[in-house]
Amino acid sequence: MIVIFLSYIFLFVIYFLFTRKKINIYFFIVSLTFGIIAFFFVPDVSFDLYRHYAIIDIFRQYGWNMGVSNSEFPSLIIANGFLYLISFLPTKGFLPAITAFVTYYLLLNIIYKVAIRYDLAKKDILLAAFFFVSTLNYLGLISGIRNSLAFAIFTYFLYMDLVENRNKILCWIMYILLCFLHLSVLILLLFRIIVQFNNKFIRIIVMFFSLTWSLFLVNIVDIISRFSNLKIFYEFQQKIQIYGIDHQYNTYSYSVAVPIIILIGV
Repeated sequence: MIVIFLSYIFLFVIYFLFTRKKINIYFFIVSLTFGIIAFFFVPDVSFDLYRHYAIIDIFRQYGWNMGVSNSEFPSLIIANGFLYLISFLPTKGFLPAITAFVTYYLLLNIIYKVAIRYDLAKKDILLAAFFFVSTLNYLGLISGIRNSLAFAIFTYFLYMDLVENRNKILCWIMYILLCFLHLSVLILLLFRIIVQFNNKFIRIIVMFFSLTWSLFLVNIVDIISRFSNLKIFYEFQQKIQIYGIDHQYNTYSYSVAVPIIILIGV
C-alpha cells in the first residue's frame, strides 16, 4: 500500500509537467505505473489471482484441454483464452499487469475524450482523473482480473457506440465477446439492448432497476436456475449466488455504475 501511496504522489507531481493537449501521454504514464506495480504483486491464497496463477500453471504444463477442465469458468472461452495466452509469457505477473494497464488506460482515455469534446479545463481533467483513480478498487482489479477488465472494455466501446456514434458493428461484437470474459457483462448487454429501443419509459425502468436490482437477486437466481442445464447459465447462477445473495453486504460497484450512467444519459 505504501508503494501505491507513493505512486499517487509521483503521478500528482508530474501532472504539472504536461499541457492540456498532452494529458493523454500523462494518462498513459499513469496506466503504465499501475501496471508495473501489479506486475510485482504477489497474491496469497485468499486472492482470486492466486487461483488464476494455478490455472496458468496448468495451461503451461498440460495444455488447453487440461487447463479448461480445471478452470472455474470452463464455458467462458475468452477468459480461458486470456489465461492460456499469458501462459506463453515468461512470468505470470503479466496477467495483473496487462489487466491494470488496459483498465486504467481505457477509462482514463474516456476522460480525455470527454475533456476534448467539451473543452474542459486542465484542473477539471485532474479532478475527474483523481476521482476515478481514488475510487477504483485496485486490489480488486488485479486480483479478480476479469470483472473490472470486462467492464472497462465494455465502457470504452459503449462510449464509442453511443457518444461517438461510430463502429457500431464492432461495438456489438465486443459486447457479445465480453460476455465470455465475465458473465456479469450480460447485465450491461441487456441494458444496451433495451436502450436500443430509445423509449423514455423504458429508460426510466432501466434507471429504477439499476438502483434496486440487488433487491431482486433471489428472483433473478430463480429464473436463471430454470436454465441451469446449460453450463453458462449454471455458472452465471453460481456467481450471483456467491457474490450477491451469500455476501453479508452488497456494494454498488463503480465499474457497474459508469456504463449504466452512460446508457441512461445518452
